[in-house]
Amino acid sequence: MAYIIKIQDGYSFYAREGETLLEVLEGQNIPVEYQCRQGYCGSCQVTLVEGQVEYNGEPPLAFIPDGCVLPCCCQPRSDLTVALPAPAPQRRPAPTGKAVPKRQSRPAPVARATGTKDQLPEPAAGS
Repeated sequence: MAYIIKIQDGYSFYAREGETLLEVLEGQNIPVEYQCRQGYCGSCQVTLVEGQVEYNGEPPLAFIPDGCVLPCCCQPRSDLTVALPAPAPQRRPAPTGKAVPKRQSRPAPVARATGTKDQLPEPAAGS
């Protein structure tokens, strides 16, 4: 049976039978953080606002706070409403406290004459 999955901000879609909640979310191009896809790490947890899920086989090894589920290893068993964690902010490198020197322009190198005085050409007359 196909269940309706609703993201708390209002977006909803159908889940296919036999897919984990993570596979359903990925199928809708909804980014969810995950690492192991087997319930060991807990990095994919989302808040289950409403509905029921069932874990595949044994319960996951990762700690799951009350009200949360691991989408990598559970399947919907009713219509669901889930709240996704806020995306992580973009990280910038930490400032080092050192000023970055500006590139200075250098004058073009001057061609230097080599050799002895006898080898240089004579200046043109009238110069």
